[in-house]
Amino acid sequence: MESELKSLFKPLTVKNLKLRNRIVMPPMGTNFATENGDVTERMINYYAERAKGGAGLIIVEITGIDPTAKCVPNELMADTDERIPGLRRLAKAIKSHGARAALQIHHGGRRNPPDVIRTQPVAPSIVPVLPGALEPRELSVDEIEYFMKKYVEAAVRAKKAGFDAVELHCAHGYLIDQFLSPLTNRRSDEYGGGLEGRTRFPVQIVKRMRQKLGPDFPILCRISGNEYVEGGTTLEDAKVTAQKLERAGADIINVSCGVTEKIVTTLPMEFPRGFFVPLAQGIKSVVNVPVIAVGRINEPRLADQIIKEGKADLVAMGRALLADPELPNKAKKGNFMDIKPCIACLQGCITSTLNRRPVNCLVNPAVGREKELKITPSPRKRKVMVVGGGPAGMEAARVAALRGHRVSLVEKADELGGQMNLAAIPPGKDEIKGLIGYFKHQIDKLGIEVRLQSAADAEMIDKMNPDVVIVATGANPFTPRIPGIEKKNVVGAWEILSGESESGENIIVLGGGQVGLEVANFLSEKNKKVTVVEMLKDFGVEMPVRRKMFLMEKFKDKGVKILTETKVMEVTDTGVVVDYPGGRKSLEADTVVVAAGSKSDRNLIQALEKVIPKLKKFYVIGDCLQPRKALEAIDDGYQTALQI
Repeated sequence: MESELKSLFKPLTVKNLKLRNRIVMPPMGTNFATENGDVTERMINYYAERAKGGAGLIIVEITGIDPTAKCVPNELMADTDERIPGLRRLAKAIKSHGARAALQIHHGGRRNPPDVIRTQPVAPSIVPVLPGALEPRELSVDEIEYFMKKYVEAAVRAKKAGFDAVELHCAHGYLIDQFLSPLTNRRSDEYGGGLEGRTRFPVQIVKRMRQKLGPDFPILCRISGNEYVEGGTTLEDAKVTAQKLERAGADIINVSCGVTEKIVTTLPMEFPRGFFVPLAQGIKSVVNVPVIAVGRINEPRLADQIIKEGKADLVAMGRALLADPELPNKAKKGNFMDIKPCIACLQGCITSTLNRRPVNCLVNPAVGREKELKITPSPRKRKVMVVGGGPAGMEAARVAALRGHRVSLVEKADELGGQMNLAAIPPGKDEIKGLIGYFKHQIDKLGIEVRLQSAADAEMIDKMNPDVVIVATGANPFTPRIPGIEKKNVVGAWEILSGESESGENIIVLGGGQVGLEVANFLSEKNKKVTVVEMLKDFGVEMPVRRKMFLMEKFKDKGVKILTETKVMEVTDTGVVVDYPGGRKSLEADTVVVAAGSKSDRNLIQALEKVIPKLKKFYVIGDCLQPRKALEAIDDGYQTALQI
């Protein structure tokens, strides 16, 4: 079937680089390399899966040029010739499935943690990442010359290893971007001052690369189209930089934005799709080489539109390819409802890698475990009953059906989705609805029997006589033991989000976890006066840091107050009494909203004691096992179904 997305699936040739379509997997750190910086089988399988899924160009993650380049302990390296055999295996695996392979070369500069590089980080000027942080050492001109040589040597290694192109990382506040930005480059020599001096470092690198790589080997440059920090690089600066890089020999400009300290580098779901596209469009207006657009382009029809309208020549679909490696192939066939959607939650991708853990994904548990968690037909078909239609239960049902089992899904509510239906209600959380829709479509497509408004009990299970029962009954809100908590002015966060209960104008939210902050955001959008009370020293500790940063900016605009190290001692008719570091005081409120976490719903498990001996298999998954996030719930469902 010919794709309706004709612009997206139109081939593109840049010098010796022939791409089957315009879909780019951009460089995203995985932490899959060894601590020594070598390629692993896990990394090869991960990239091969995305190549097999139909991407046109895969740009392999940040790859260090020198031992001082590393931002994380498991950063991939191209600093010596000994790396070439491993890199060759990686390039071959990508290319064997029809994709083209590029390697991004990188130095973190001032952003390199001393515990990783075992020395003081370096930078163009002595400007720490944050006030009070360790100051970097300013590079001498001789050291600048040394690093230019290291960049070129790494690029040559990429070519020798069989990569089709190389990308120079000039964005996101890493070393080259530190030279480009007036915020971090305060030099007075030939590598500082105005744009002519600040661009000298990357321009000379590209020129030298071109000399060593030859005229036909493509060089990509990833730049920040705007740093979005006061006094930083602007789009007008980036336009000049892009033109200079093109004249130096760059063949493709990859336009990202921001610095890693700011939220906009990796967008959470609250930002609109295609948020950075205007930056790519601006760069495209001044260069004659292809331009890559990035930034929440997680839908193929949007990607096609961007190219069709001439805003960019290629589109980067990074996290979307984490969520579903088969996105290109499915989009080409028009099977849009079968694409597992990235919801930009940042839980598995950004949060994991920032914490130096291997990358994973909320909607795709197989990320980084492509071989181990491959869905294969079960040798023995069974009758499987899943109780609970939240994320854990829906995923268990989906994977069990894909493996050939006869599956029924029982849910006490009148619709599937569980707590995801509540999570989708606060402002900017619409992406979650797309995930619920994906699950519903797959459940229908796979012929899974669904029983809504059915509270499963031991009698029902005994009557249905399944071979396997998977209990995914979720959790219920936890109500803390506080004097006055039963008063009429107290409501639950779930009740507020679902519309079961209304609130007054002046609100106190008990609990500064993710649910508490989300309901505070929901209420503040209705112009309510909101104060969040949290016992701990910090709030939102379980949230992805970039989503938390986004909410904090919103709360500042809306006047939402957050009180930490504050314990509610009593709920009164006019508010609450709290203990805080300064003593005890009363806080007035029309409504007190309880967001104190949840507790597992294990009622069915206790009732099943009568029928468990008759069952060959019995599993408990998701929040029913232990209250956690959707990431863990979906992983539970996926892996449990693989065991049946």
